[in-house]
Amino acid sequence: MIVQLDLEVLKAHNLSVNEWISLYLIHKNQAHYVFETVGNVEFDKLQEDGWLRMIGDDINDWVVRSKFKNLIENKGDQMWYELCKHLPFKVPGSGGYRVLRAKDPDARSNKKARKMYLDIVKSNKPLHDKIIKCVDIEVRTTDIKYMQNIETWIRNRTWEKYEDQINPSIGEEQQTQGYGQKLI
Repeated sequence: MIVQLDLEVLKAHNLSVNEWISLYLIHKNQAHYVFETVGNVEFDKLQEDGWLRMIGDDINDWVVRSKFKNLIENKGDQMWYELCKHLPFKVPGSGGYRVLRAKDPDARSNKKARKMYLDIVKSNKPLHDKIIKCVDIEVRTTDIKYMQNIETWIRNRTWEKYEDQINPSIGEEQQTQGYGQKLI
């Protein structure tokens, strides 16, 4: 089993790697691996914090709560709608406006882009969150009239150009200086 971790999510929710993996294994009905592979975990604390519900003494009787499920389960429609909310649907051009995507996220003309995006993010909420941060940086720091239409933007994974500008230790408005470079 492969488990992907986003350390920023763990930090934001005050979870250790061991706690995350334990919750993930319990969620995937692989609880028997918890004590074999994971070190010390305070399960009572996880229950108090709303991550876990201990039904009985046996680990196989434990279940993760919606607080954890919401972090990891595929919410494709919500992720797609959030992406559309952050990407402009039209931008000024030389002869008026240029359309980047249909205004309605459920429009038929967005179908291909939607499928591409959901194939990329799948159920990876941390990846989606990173993409949204990159979109916000691109919209805020570049001339939006040069933005790609949504299909090209997704196909080319344009957000990757802005990943290095995400810095959790400082505010977003301080992240970019000049052309996205920090002064050394």
